[in-house]
Amino acid sequence: MSNNAFSASEFDLPQSNRIHRRLQFRAVTSLVLISLLLGAVFTYLLYRAERRQLEAALLSAMELQTAALEAEINRLKNITTQITSRTRIRQELEKYNRGLISQEALAAFSRPKLADAMRLAPDMIGISRLSTKGRVLIQIGESVPTSLWPKDFAADSIKLGTPREIDGRKRLVLSAPINNREGMKAGIDLVVFDYQRLDAILHGFFLRYRGSGTIRLAAREAAGITDLLTSIKSNHRDLLETINGQVKQFPLEKKATVHLLSVPDGKQLIVALNPIGDTG
Repeated sequence: MSNNAFSASEFDLPQSNRIHRRLQFRAVTSLVLISLLLGAVFTYLLYRAERRQLEAALLSAMELQTAALEAEINRLKNITTQITSRTRIRQELEKYNRGLISQEALAAFSRPKLADAMRLAPDMIGISRLSTKGRVLIQIGESVPTSLWPKDFAADSIKLGTPREIDGRKRLVLSAPINNREGMKAGIDLVVFDYQRLDAILHGFFLRYRGSGTIRLAAREAAGITDLLTSIKSNHRDLLETINGQVKQFPLEKKATVHLLSVPDGKQLIVALNPIGDTG
């Protein structure tokens, strides 16, 4: 009888194999799903880490760039202030305002002294002295086209115009009030500079980061964003318009901010914005 007996293990062998295969399949499936999940999490964390690293590097570079631009703008503003603060030619201007001397006498007295003042900086190439109503009284060096005048040139503080190229020459005009000892405005100075130093600062930044991005110096106005200096080529105007449309909606902070923008080709751009001091 022992020859006809079957053990339980022999009888259930096919079913055990099926259960074993199912367990193996589930284990492999679970491992694959866990691997995919871990891969997705790792990729996301890596993306976040790389993005944070890129944002930190971008902010650091932007702060250095802004500091360099602000230093150059402050240099131009200081030079302009020195022109307006010259006492003797201001006193003659006040005499003219009171009707004590003619415009010809004012110009004859002021021109040599303004010409001497232009030696303060080799990139200062013209000075126009205006009346409080904006009429040109004296012109030294290169004349200043009205298209380059700051929009609010008659303001009570220094203002910057828009950097422009005129016949291949890079020009930037600053305006400053000429105030007497009582703080009353006696006139306005327009000082024109060759802005190649500003351009060189931006170009140097672009050369360092051209593999990963571009740089723009722009003014945000009611009508939109106006480029002053940019390394973005003219054939990418559609990209500029897309960026401008999104950037103009961001509140203008007093410090650098980073934003993630979407562009039409499905890509995303990391954009850093940083205000440049008081540019008027």
